[in-house]
Amino acid sequence: MANMLAKPDKPQRATWGNARFIRFLEFTDSAVYAMVGASFLIAAIASLCYGIAKFAYSLWIISSGSVTSLFADPSVGKLSAATALITLVSDLLLTLIIMEVMGTIVHYLRTRATTLKPFLFIGIISATRGVLAVGARLSVINFQTLTAQQFLDSMIELGVNAGVIIALGLSLRLIGRFLDDERSADIESRGAEAQPGFDSSAKV
Repeated sequence: MANMLAKPDKPQRATWGNARFIRFLEFTDSAVYAMVGASFLIAAIASLCYGIAKFAYSLWIISSGSVTSLFADPSVGKLSAATALITLVSDLLLTLIIMEVMGTIVHYLRTRATTLKPFLFIGIISATRGVLAVGARLSVINFQTLTAQQFLDSMIELGVNAGVIIALGLSLRLIGRFLDDERSADIESRGAEAQPGFDSSAKV
Protein backbone atom coordinates (compact mmCIF):
# COMPACT_ATOMS: atom_id res chain seq x y z
CA MET A 1 0.00 0.00 0.00
CA ALA A 2 2.86 2.33 0.83
CA ASN A 3 4.50 1.57 -2.52
CA MET A 4 1.31 2.43 -4.36
CA LEU A 5 1.14 5.78 -2.60
CA ALA A 6 4.78 6.56 -3.41
CA LYS A 7 4.51 5.94 -7.17
CA PRO A 8 2.85 9.27 -8.09
CA ASP A 9 5.99 11.15 -6.91
CA LYS A 10 7.90 10.28 -10.11
CA PRO A 11 5.32 11.77 -12.49
CA GLN A 12 5.27 14.90 -10.33
CA ARG A 13 9.05 15.26 -10.60
CA ALA A 14 8.84 14.65 -14.35
CA THR A 15 6.11 17.29 -14.69
CA TRP A 16 8.19 19.79 -12.71
CA GLY A 17 11.18 19.12 -14.98
CA ASN A 18 9.03 19.54 -18.08
CA ALA A 19 7.72 22.84 -16.75
CA ARG A 20 11.27 24.13 -16.29
CA PHE A 21 12.19 23.02 -19.80
CA ILE A 22 9.06 24.69 -21.23
CA ARG A 23 9.94 27.95 -19.43
CA PHE A 24 13.45 27.74 -20.88
CA LEU A 25 12.04 27.25 -24.37
CA GLU A 26 9.65 30.20 -23.91
CA PHE A 27 12.50 32.42 -22.78
CA THR A 28 14.65 31.32 -25.71
CA ASP A 29 11.73 31.86 -28.09
CA SER A 30 11.23 35.41 -26.82
CA ALA A 31 14.96 36.14 -27.01
CA VAL A 32 15.19 34.91 -30.61
CA TYR A 33 12.08 36.87 -31.63
CA ALA A 34 13.51 39.98 -29.98
CA MET A 35 16.83 39.64 -31.84
CA VAL A 36 15.04 39.08 -35.15
CA GLY A 37 12.84 42.11 -34.47
CA ALA A 38 15.89 44.26 -33.72
CA SER A 39 17.48 43.06 -36.96
CA PHE A 40 14.36 43.99 -38.90
CA LEU A 41 14.40 47.44 -37.28
CA ILE A 42 18.00 47.99 -38.36
CA ALA A 43 17.14 46.75 -41.86
CA ALA A 44 14.16 49.13 -42.05
CA ILE A 45 16.27 52.11 -41.02
CA ALA A 46 18.98 51.13 -43.52
CA SER A 47 16.39 50.68 -46.28
CA LEU A 48 14.85 54.08 -45.54
CA CYS A 49 18.21 55.86 -45.52
CA TYR A 50 19.28 54.09 -48.71
CA GLY A 51 16.07 55.01 -50.53
CA ILE A 52 16.31 58.68 -49.54
CA ALA A 53 20.01 58.85 -50.37
CA LYS A 54 19.45 57.23 -53.77
CA PHE A 55 16.61 59.64 -54.53
CA ALA A 56 18.73 62.63 -53.53
CA TYR A 57 21.61 61.36 -55.66
CA SER A 58 19.28 60.89 -58.65
CA LEU A 59 18.03 64.45 -58.31
CA TRP A 60 21.60 65.69 -58.05
CA ILE A 61 22.53 63.81 -61.25
CA ILE A 62 19.52 65.32 -63.05
CA SER A 63 20.21 68.86 -61.85
CA SER A 64 23.97 68.63 -62.46
CA GLY A 65 23.44 68.62 -66.23
CA SER A 66 23.42 71.86 -68.17
CA VAL A 67 20.17 73.81 -68.34
CA THR A 68 20.10 73.37 -72.10
CA SER A 69 20.49 69.59 -72.00
CA LEU A 70 17.96 69.25 -69.19
CA PHE A 71 15.17 71.34 -70.69
CA ALA A 72 15.91 71.21 -74.40
CA ASP A 73 14.01 67.92 -74.48
CA PRO A 74 11.53 68.24 -71.59
CA SER A 75 10.48 64.60 -71.89
CA VAL A 76 13.95 63.42 -70.89
CA GLY A 77 13.98 65.45 -67.71
CA LYS A 78 10.44 64.42 -66.82
CA LEU A 79 11.16 60.76 -67.40
CA SER A 80 14.31 60.87 -65.29
CA ALA A 81 12.57 62.67 -62.44
CA ALA A 82 9.56 60.35 -62.66
CA THR A 83 11.80 57.28 -62.53
CA ALA A 84 13.61 58.62 -59.49
CA LEU A 85 10.31 59.35 -57.75
CA ILE A 86 8.84 55.92 -58.57
CA THR A 87 12.01 54.28 -57.32
CA LEU A 88 11.77 56.24 -54.07
CA VAL A 89 8.17 55.14 -53.54
CA SER A 90 9.17 51.53 -54.24
CA ASP A 91 11.98 51.76 -51.68
CA LEU A 92 9.60 53.27 -49.13
CA LEU A 93 7.15 50.43 -49.71
CA LEU A 94 9.99 47.98 -49.11
CA THR A 95 10.60 49.72 -45.78
CA LEU A 96 6.90 49.34 -44.96
CA ILE A 97 7.10 45.62 -45.72
CA ILE A 98 9.98 45.25 -43.29
CA MET A 99 8.08 47.22 -40.66
CA GLU A 100 4.98 45.05 -41.13
CA VAL A 101 7.06 41.92 -40.54
CA MET A 102 8.58 43.54 -37.46
CA GLY A 103 5.05 44.42 -36.32
CA THR A 104 4.07 40.75 -36.37
CA ILE A 105 7.05 40.00 -34.14
CA VAL A 106 6.07 42.76 -31.69
CA HIS A 107 2.49 41.49 -31.68
CA TYR A 108 3.68 37.96 -30.91
CA LEU A 109 5.89 39.14 -28.06
CA ARG A 110 2.97 41.06 -26.54
CA THR A 111 0.17 38.54 -26.93
CA ARG A 112 1.94 35.22 -27.67
CA ALA A 113 -0.35 34.86 -30.66
CA THR A 114 0.09 35.33 -34.39
CA THR A 115 -2.30 37.06 -36.77
CA LEU A 116 -2.88 36.77 -40.49
CA LYS A 117 -3.71 40.39 -41.24
CA PRO A 118 -0.12 41.78 -41.46
CA PHE A 119 0.78 39.16 -44.07
CA LEU A 120 -2.15 40.26 -46.20
CA PHE A 121 -0.87 43.84 -46.00
CA ILE A 122 2.61 42.61 -46.97
CA GLY A 123 1.19 40.85 -50.03
CA ILE A 124 -0.70 43.97 -51.09
CA ILE A 125 2.36 46.18 -50.64
CA SER A 126 4.56 43.71 -52.56
CA ALA A 127 2.11 43.65 -55.46
CA THR A 128 2.02 47.45 -55.42
CA ARG A 129 5.81 47.49 -55.68
CA GLY A 130 5.48 45.22 -58.71
CA VAL A 131 3.10 47.67 -60.36
CA LEU A 132 5.50 50.54 -59.67
CA ALA A 133 8.41 48.53 -61.07
CA VAL A 134 6.56 47.97 -64.33
CA GLY A 135 5.58 51.63 -64.45
CA ALA A 136 9.16 52.72 -63.90
CA ARG A 137 10.38 50.38 -66.61
CA LEU A 138 7.80 51.60 -69.12
CA SER A 139 8.46 55.25 -68.28
CA VAL A 140 12.06 55.11 -69.48
CA ILE A 141 11.70 52.73 -72.40
CA ASN A 142 11.59 53.92 -75.98
CA PHE A 143 8.21 52.80 -77.29
CA GLN A 144 9.54 52.83 -80.83
CA THR A 145 11.87 49.97 -79.95
CA LEU A 146 9.34 48.20 -77.70
CA THR A 147 8.37 44.86 -79.17
CA ALA A 148 4.90 43.41 -79.01
CA GLN A 149 6.12 40.57 -76.76
CA GLN A 150 7.71 43.00 -74.28
CA PHE A 151 4.52 45.06 -74.16
CA LEU A 152 2.43 41.90 -73.65
CA ASP A 153 4.72 40.70 -70.84
CA SER A 154 4.45 44.08 -69.11
CA MET A 155 0.66 44.07 -69.38
CA ILE A 156 0.48 40.52 -68.02
CA GLU A 157 2.70 41.50 -65.09
CA LEU A 158 0.51 44.51 -64.39
CA GLY A 159 -2.62 42.38 -64.59
CA VAL A 160 -1.27 39.72 -62.25
CA ASN A 161 -0.17 42.30 -59.67
CA ALA A 162 -3.52 44.08 -59.91
CA GLY A 163 -5.31 40.75 -59.46
CA VAL A 164 -3.23 39.97 -56.39
CA ILE A 165 -4.06 43.38 -54.90
CA ILE A 166 -7.79 42.88 -55.50
CA ALA A 167 -7.79 39.30 -54.17
CA LEU A 168 -5.87 40.17 -51.02
CA GLY A 169 -7.98 43.28 -50.50
CA LEU A 170 -11.16 41.21 -50.67
CA SER A 171 -9.67 38.62 -48.33
CA LEU A 172 -8.71 41.33 -45.90
CA ARG A 173 -12.24 42.72 -46.09
CA LEU A 174 -13.87 39.33 -45.55
CA ILE A 175 -11.76 37.99 -42.70
CA GLY A 176 -10.68 41.27 -41.13
CA ARG A 177 -13.76 41.53 -38.95
CA PHE A 178 -13.38 37.90 -37.86
CA LEU A 179 -9.76 38.50 -36.86
CA ASP A 180 -10.73 41.62 -34.90
CA ASP A 181 -13.51 39.76 -33.07
CA GLU A 182 -11.16 36.90 -32.27
CA ARG A 183 -8.53 39.28 -30.92
CA SER A 184 -11.11 41.11 -28.80
CA ALA A 185 -12.34 37.82 -27.33
CA ASP A 186 -8.78 36.79 -26.56
CA ILE A 187 -8.07 40.10 -24.82
CA GLU A 188 -11.25 39.77 -22.76
CA SER A 189 -10.37 36.22 -21.73
CA ARG A 190 -6.88 37.29 -20.72
CA GLY A 191 -8.34 40.14 -18.68
CA ALA A 192 -10.75 37.78 -16.95
CA GLU A 193 -7.93 35.39 -16.09
CA ALA A 194 -5.95 38.26 -14.58
CA GLN A 195 -8.77 39.14 -12.18
CA PRO A 196 -8.35 37.93 -8.58
CA GLY A 197 -10.31 34.81 -7.69
CA PHE A 198 -10.71 33.70 -11.30
CA ASP A 199 -11.03 29.92 -11.60
CA SER A 200 -9.97 28.68 -15.03
CA SER A 201 -11.55 25.27 -14.37
CA ALA A 202 -14.98 26.76 -13.69
CA LYS A 203 -17.58 26.01 -16.32
CA VAL A 204 -20.58 28.12 -17.15
